[in-house]
Amino acid sequence: MSRTEALAGLPAAPNSRRLIPAALSRAAGAILAALLLPLLVATASAADIQPGTYMFVLDRTMARVVVPGQKGNLAADMNFQLGELTFDKGGMIVNARADIDTGSVSTKNASSVSTLKGRYGFDSSRYPFARFESTTGSVQGDRVVMTGLLTIKDVTRPVELTGTLLRSNPRRVVMRLEGMIDRTAFGITAGRPVYGKDAKIILRIVALRERGGRMRQG
Repeated sequence: MSRTEALAGLPAAPNSRRLIPAALSRAAGAILAALLLPLLVATASAADIQPGTYMFVLDRTMARVVVPGQKGNLAADMNFQLGELTFDKGGMIVNARADIDTGSVSTKNASSVSTLKGRYGFDSSRYPFARFESTTGSVQGDRVVMTGLLTIKDVTRPVELTGTLLRSNPRRVVMRLEGMIDRTAFGITAGRPVYGKDAKIILRIVALRERGGRMRQG
């Protein structure tokens, strides 16, 4: 069989003139998508926050306490009784306060709930809520920082909360904050020494601006 006859039995080679424009087209499309994506994704920013008082949307706002243990973490969720954030110009937080309903504590383990509500937990029957009151706070870009005083079981300690502004517009803010506390400093010793003394506080806050944008001080 001649070389010509052998080659005649092979499939035809791809047309390189067609492949090159197709490859260039795909590459150009990928580059264009990478350039446009940041413009299409809405980002939260302090510039979107109008001065005024924003009240917590209670059924969409949550507090979680996570305590590390020898066999895993214990996570407990609680509801807010009330909460508000007051912003000045430039994303400054001039006032923030919130009450957390300790009697609403819930976990995946029913026995843990009764323990957390009991004497060595939050002692909910005697101390029905925990309170946070800010001393300073600001939003810069999408970064949120707040310092304040946390009161649990009539014990008050300083705490710092940091996190991210997830969404913002002139009437609504959504943010996620975290902070660390020594729970034993508040008399919460349940589960020791199986569970550690440090606890992470995680807050998801959804708040709406009051009509008229009035501001509350302190």
